[in-house]
Amino acid sequence: MTFEIIVIALLVIVATPILYVYFRPSEIKSREFVKSKVLTPHSHFIQWETNEIHYTDEGKGETILMIHGLGGSFYNFQGLTNELKDSFRIIRVDLPGMGLSEFKQCTRNTDFFEEYLNFFQSFFEQLQLNNVHVMGNSLGGMMSWILAAKFPEQIKSLTLINSAGYEIDKVLVDAAGPARWPWFGKVLKKGFPKFITNFALSRPFADKSKIDPYELGITYYMLNTTSTINTLLSLATSGQAPDTSIIKTIKAPTLIIWGQNDIIIPVNHAKKFKEDIPNSYMKIYQNCGHMAMMEYPKELALEFKRLIHI
Repeated sequence: MTFEIIVIALLVIVATPILYVYFRPSEIKSREFVKSKVLTPHSHFIQWETNEIHYTDEGKGETILMIHGLGGSFYNFQGLTNELKDSFRIIRVDLPGMGLSEFKQCTRNTDFFEEYLNFFQSFFEQLQLNNVHVMGNSLGGMMSWILAAKFPEQIKSLTLINSAGYEIDKVLVDAAGPARWPWFGKVLKKGFPKFITNFALSRPFADKSKIDPYELGITYYMLNTTSTINTLLSLATSGQAPDTSIIKTIKAPTLIIWGQNDIIIPVNHAKKFKEDIPNSYMKIYQNCGHMAMMEYPKELALEFKRLIHI
């Protein structure tokens, strides 16, 4: 084989996936189509400003509010919900602009912390939520500790699962990846290819065997709504960071859960939360990544019950 043929072959190998990404058929899905694929018998919608917001509500007992991370959805907490719904009322909310929730006014200049705080104020009022146990993963963890600090009278306990908070600039590099690059928006004009979706969902897991195959399909559909793509790109490039000084004001009993093998947010951040929140307990799972509620749902449910003395 001549040198020229080798060079041409290499160029074809490199160029083929790039050409595919740019010239493939559109994978954007309408919200109505995605709803037809992923709604559950426990799904409900409320109105927040001009946006339709999706949440699920099931079980009876004290209320637990579960909040997912960047690009996630209510389904990230399916395993943990199954472990707790016989003893608790479980509400899983899709953050505005993610899952099945809209966020029509979202742009790169949106003040996400202020907007999401306004959303949760409305959400709590509309569902008449008081004395709520709040659980959050990653970005959802960040919103959870902000809620605990801002509305201490309404938050009964706090569970942070691989929560964002500290060193946001560094965390975004690992969490958002190429979505932070200006040209990546052009790639996503036709949506997320399945191989990118599968990689994005599986990457945070330490034990790939614990990935729910059904969730791969759900994630593909929900990532490919126009609202979600716009929100992810806007969040990834916003450069915003929360005021972490308020973490030290949290009074609610707090459970800090982390995976030893988290490649998105380093495990030493768990120790920072433990140092800053006086009434807190920390548990680190071995052979566990960024999605502890999906890799260790049974163990996490037991830790939560211990936290609130059940």
